[in-house]
Amino acid sequence: MNSLDYVPKNPRAFQGYVEGVRKLNDYLESNVGVQLAEADRYLSQAIDSDPDFLPAQYYKSIVLTHERKSDDAIQLLEELLNKKPTFQTEVLYNLAFAYAKKYQYEPLTKAIELAAKALDEAKADERTELILLLSAIRAWMFAVFAGRPYGHPENFDQRKREYLPRAVEIADSVLKDRRLPELPADTRAAITVEAHNAAGIAFMRIGQFSSVFRNEKNSAWQLALQHYLAALSVHPHDVRVLDNISSLRLLQASKAAREGHTENIQKFASQARDRALEAISFNPGDQFRHYRRAQAEYLLGNLNGVHEAAQKALDQPGEVGEQKIRSLLNAQSTKDLAVVLDQNLTD
Repeated sequence: MNSLDYVPKNPRAFQGYVEGVRKLNDYLESNVGVQLAEADRYLSQAIDSDPDFLPAQYYKSIVLTHERKSDDAIQLLEELLNKKPTFQTEVLYNLAFAYAKKYQYEPLTKAIELAAKALDEAKADERTELILLLSAIRAWMFAVFAGRPYGHPENFDQRKREYLPRAVEIADSVLKDRRLPELPADTRAAITVEAHNAAGIAFMRIGQFSSVFRNEKNSAWQLALQHYLAALSVHPHDVRVLDNISSLRLLQASKAAREGHTENIQKFASQARDRALEAISFNPGDQFRHYRRAQAEYLLGNLNGVHEAAQKALDQPGEVGEQKIRSLLNAQSTKDLAVVLDQNLTD
């Protein structure tokens, strides 16, 4: 996007925009939540000073999505689309991402549709960086869409069979694309992390649903971890990847609990907790990672840790849901493992 196509009427608007984008880029590099909050403040200053300055609105929407305020981001992005900006493809991409971050069935289907439209536009304009980024984000969306029932158990198996292999295939094609090494370093890094993260989620779910993918069940979780670690080798502080490693370890701990492997429960639950705490140390503003920590603490028998993490989860934005969090917050002991195992089902 070329912000020079849009000139703000107020110098304070431009100052807020420049500082806001700088802080957002700092956050995307470090994942330190304080920088995200500062980006929000500066970009809000820019918009307040010049409500017609579209680039400030665009970057504010990205901040809102990372703050887990998807509805606010969607509203801002849809208003931007109606204004027909020159950077429409970027708006479509971020609108798709904001819908997907709601982690609900209908928004995810909308996200997949929008990402496909944005990809078509990127191809028409021969924009390699957007083509590869949108391909990677579509792989992520497919893996997420096939990862949970989302209130639609009637087509859950079909989604697993269709979208998980597609996610792996697309992510692999992005990572092997000959154009990728030719892109600027920061763009190449973002695409590489997104593709590895998408493949990691897909393999994590393939291992989780072994009755559907019998041939891959023994190696899938190992491949998932390899992709997650490859993503962290590029971006060591990526909280989304850290969250996913925590999820993987919780699945492994839950499987060990069902099979009565006490040592593996402790091993994997400890790793799930540590990765959740690592993500929290960078950006605590997401209830998901506090919820993951609470679940891990539960499997470790640490009731005080369960209550502390669950209370913090309630205080943060996200899509986990109050009922799930309160089931841990109100726990009087850690003996009934079903409260965690039922949320981490494996075949």
